Amino acid sequence: MSDTKERRTGILQIVMLLVVAASVNAGGFMDTARAITEQLWEHRYIPDSGLPTVPLSEYEEFDVVELFRAETIEDLEAAISDGYPMPWLEETLKDESIPWEDRYWLDCRIRAFFAQEMHTFFNRKGNPVTIEADWIRYGESYWQEHFIVNPIGEHLGTEINLETGLWGESGFVYNRFGEITGRLALCEKYMQLSRDGKTGILIHRGEELTSVYGPSYLYFVYDDKSYSMNQQELWIPFYSLSQSGDFALLGQRMHNEPNTIQLFDRNGSLLWEQTVEGNLYGEVFISPSETLCRVKSSTLEPLENYVQVFNLPTGDNAGLYSQQVLFSPSDEYACSVSSDNILKAGASVIDLSQIAISVVPLAAEEVLSIDIMSTTNMLNSFSARIVYRDNLSSINQILAVFDSRGNIIIAQEVVLPVGSQKILLSPNGVFALYGFVGEGNFAGEGNSISAIPCSIWLMEGDR
Repeated sequence: MSDTKERRTGILQIVMLLVVAASVNAGGFMDTARAITEQLWEHRYIPDSGLPTVPLSEYEEFDVVELFRAETIEDLEAAISDGYPMPWLEETLKDESIPWEDRYWLDCRIRAFFAQEMHTFFNRKGNPVTIEADWIRYGESYWQEHFIVNPIGEHLGTEINLETGLWGESGFVYNRFGEITGRLALCEKYMQLSRDGKTGILIHRGEELTSVYGPSYLYFVYDDKSYSMNQQELWIPFYSLSQSGDFALLGQRMHNEPNTIQLFDRNGSLLWEQTVEGNLYGEVFISPSETLCRVKSSTLEPLENYVQVFNLPTGDNAGLYSQQVLFSPSDEYACSVSSDNILKAGASVIDLSQIAISVVPLAAEEVLSIDIMSTTNMLNSFSARIVYRDNLSSINQILAVFDSRGNIIIAQEVVLPVGSQKILLSPNGVFALYGFVGEGNFAGEGNSISAIPCSIWLMEGDR
C-alpha cells in the first residue's frame, strides 16, 4: 500500500512540474519535459546512493577489469544486439558503490561512441534512433552530452546558404537520447558547444564572399539558429568555450606585435583583454569551474615554451609554467615540469622519473619524455604517456595510469606513432577509456578518442 502511495505521490509531483512548465514558452516547456524524463531515466539506471567517494589513493592494491573492447565496427554492432544499455553496462551503471558522476560520464561516453561512429542514438526505452547525417560530433569534449549533427548533403563553399544568408552549412543539436534540441546557423566539425548545447562558437569566414585565404571571424551561434559575428579580423586564432557557454576565450597570434587573449560573454561582449608572454602556438582553454584559463606560448630568444594561467573573472596572471598544465574535472590543476620530470599536484610532489623506471623494460636505454594525458578530481590519479628508446635504438611508448602516490594501476605498451593513442579518466578515476586520438581532439583538454579500436577499464581499489 505504501509503495502505491509513493508512486502516486511521485506521479503527482511530475504532473505539478509539467503544469508549472506549461506557463513558460513552448521552448521552455520542451526543455523542462526533457529534463524530467531524463531524471526519471537516470533514477532508474544510474541511482545515486549518496555514499562518499573514496579516492584511489586510499587503496593499497587495485583490480583492473576490462569491461568492453571493440576492434571493428562489427564489434560495436554486436555489442548492441540486445539493446541499450548492454547487460554489463546496466550492471555497472546501477552499481552504487561507484561514484554517480563516474557512471553518468561512462553512459555519456559510450552513447557518444555509437552516435559518432554509427550515427545511432538510443532513446529512453533503449531503442536505436539512427540519424542520416554526413557526420556527427560531440559538442563539448569531456562529458559529450550534446552533439553537432551535419545533415546529408554538402553546401558548396562558393554559394550562399539561402536559409541563413551565410557562406556555410547549417545543422542540428541532438541530446544523447537522439532528440533534436536545437538548430545551428553554422555547422562545422571544429566548432564547440556548451554542455547544454545552447551556445556554440567557431571561426568562420565573413558574411560576404571572401577568399579562403582571407580573414576569418569569431562567430557565436545559438540553438534557436540565431548568431552574432565579432567584427575583429582573425588570421591565426585559437579559441575555447566554457562548459556553461557563459564565456569564450579567443587568442590570436600576431607577427609584429604582442599576442593577446580576449574573454567574451555568451553574447559576444568583450570582458577583458590581456597580453601573453611570447607567441601563442597552441590551444587556449577555460577550466571546468570557469575560474581559470590557460594558454600556450613560446619565445625564440631564448627558445622557451610557456603555459600561462589567468584568473578568468579578472584576467589577472595566475601563474607562468615551463611545461604542461592540466585541469581536473573539479578544477584543481597540476604542472608537469619536463626538466626534472616532477608532477606537482597540490602540496604533493611525484617523481615521474621513478614511475618511468618502474614501467619501462630494464633494457631501456633512455626515457625521452613523460606527458600527463588526463587527471581526476582532487588530482588523485593520472594517466601518462612514457616514451623511451630501447637498446636497439627503437622508439617505444607506454600508456600508464597511476595514483597520486606513484602506484602503477595500468601500464600498456602501445604502437607508434607517439601521440596517436590516449587513456582518458572518468571524474574520480574509476573508469579509463583507451583509444586512438579522435577527430577534433584539439577542443578542450583533448578529450576525444575514437571508438574503433577502444577499451574500457574499471579500476577497483582493494584495501
